[in-house]
Amino acid sequence: MKKKLFPLLGSLLLCAGCEITVTDNTEISEPSDTPVSLGQLPKDYYIKDLMAYTWSDGAGQATVYSSTCKEENYELVWKADNQKEYVVTFFDYPSRDSLEMMIGAASFGMYYDADMSNPYPAGRIYQADQINKDAISGFVIGYDTYASVGFINTECPVEDLDFADEIMDFLKINANDQVSYNCNTVTAAGVDIKLVSNKPTSVSYSISFEGNKCDITETLRFAFYEDDCKAAYDDFLIDAEAEPGLRFDMNDYSYSLETESLRCLDNLLDDFYMDAPLFKGKKVEKRSGKEFAKFLNKMSKKIRK
Repeated sequence: MKKKLFPLLGSLLLCAGCEITVTDNTEISEPSDTPVSLGQLPKDYYIKDLMAYTWSDGAGQATVYSSTCKEENYELVWKADNQKEYVVTFFDYPSRDSLEMMIGAASFGMYYDADMSNPYPAGRIYQADQINKDAISGFVIGYDTYASVGFINTECPVEDLDFADEIMDFLKINANDQVSYNCNTVTAAGVDIKLVSNKPTSVSYSISFEGNKCDITETLRFAFYEDDCKAAYDDFLIDAEAEPGLRFDMNDYSYSLETESLRCLDNLLDDFYMDAPLFKGKKVEKRSGKEFAKFLNKMSKKIRK
């Protein structure tokens, strides 16, 4: 049984799991001089990583810990909250709707939307210099969980990205075949791939081709949960039978699909290769439902980067 989930941040900074986005222009400063109302900031988010933390009220510090999910001597090893990742120091501003976070020598201005149902520092924390981006790096901190998240700040994340190369490579179509976008739907060679929802721990798509349709939901796995770790390793063992020498990395198995969804994708691809005009009379190496699932994993990771 999974622990109660209080949703975690963005790209790597100074340590593993420490994910505040830093650019060459990042300055050590307070949040923007331009006032931002918390009501203007997005509430919806997706989780990138999930960890635990302990809080020292006197020091104003959170110590963040990750769980271990790895293979040692051909056996799975899972350890809960055993790896200290980093210490975050919080400095409040008088308004309490913003704060400064220090990780090592780096300091970052953040907007803070408190979770009044849990003790400080629980709440949503947004990286102040990213509030105009399509995905705002930040944290969602619960009673004892520390989630690295992306706050969704666009209606059309698929259209805002470019999936043409990945789709053409997967479907084995050339650059002359049109790839088009309509908000959250990308179309290539008659195949429509529509992002239906992007939730904290799942991504849903509707895949269709000439009246055939598959409703697909990928469920995310996190090393934070022992059951997720075991399920990822079970999937790895299946792949390792066909590919000796394969190494286990939970990140490669962080998305799961039901068997029924794989069958639906298999059937849709059979119809695609049989009916798509560009394959008429040609010998083509067909893709499988499992390969389609891996393609969707890559697409989801790009959307949830």
